[in-house]
Amino acid sequence: MDPNVIILLIAFMVLGWLSLLAAFFNWDWYFKTEGARLVTRHLGDKGGRLFYGILGIILIVASLTFFLL
Repeated sequence: MDPNVIILLIAFMVLGWLSLLAAFFNWDWYFKTEGARLVTRHLGDKGGRLFYGILGIILIVASLTFFLL
C-alpha cells in the first residue's frame, strides 16, 4: 500500500477518534470551533454531539475498512 494512503487513513482514524471522544466527553474547546458551532446552531447541543459521534464512528469504520482492503 502506498505510504501516502496509509498516512491519510491514519489521519482519518485520528480525526474519527477525536470527534467521537469530543462528542462523548462534551469537550467545550471542540464545540466552540466555528464548524462545530454551525452544526450545533442548527441541531442543538445534543444533536451536535450526536452528529459528531456518528461522524467519528463513520470515519473510524471507513479508515479500518480501507486499511484492511
